[in-house]
Order: sequence, then C-alpha cells, then structure tokens
Amino acid sequence: MDPNDLAGLVGLGGVFVVVGLVEVLKRLLRLPEGLEPRVLPLLALALGVLWNALLVRQIGAGDTRWETILVYGLAAGLGSMGLWSGTKAVVGR
Repeated sequence: MDPNDLAGLVGLGGVFVVVGLVEVLKRLLRLPEGLEPRVLPLLALALGVLWNALLVRQIGAGDTRWETILVYGLAAGLGSMGLWSGTKAVVGR
C-alpha cells in the first residue's frame, strides 16, 4: 500500500479511528463508572498521538518531525473527544 493513501488518516483524519479505539478499549477494560469520565479523555489523547506516530514513523505518511506528530495526535485526540461529547449531547444519552 502506498503511504500517500494513508496520509488522509494523519491528524484530524484519525479522529474516527481514535473514537473507535477508545470505545473498544472502554469495553475491554470495563472501568468503574466514576473513573471512566476521568480516564477516557487521557486515553483519547494518548491514542491520538500513538496513532499518528504509528502512521507517520512506521508507514511514512506525512511529516516525520516529532513536534508535528504530537500536534496532529493531540488534534486527533481532542477532536475525538469533541465528536463523542457532541454526539452524546445531540442524542441525549
């Protein structure tokens, strides 16, 4: 697979991937309900950075500087948190 094909998943393109990964880990870890709202945002940020580091460093998609990877990863993590909370507000759960 060409690394340029995966360039769309770097940064904000990885928001949906991070949302999915957080949901999978949430179900696997089965955190206590009181602890869940505190841990999940940190998990989303960490997974956003990890996802972007994996794509950029291992596959070669996008800019390879660590500063850029960190900013893209934080954007993906924060974007996934916003998408999740916005969806919850609209749906009313």
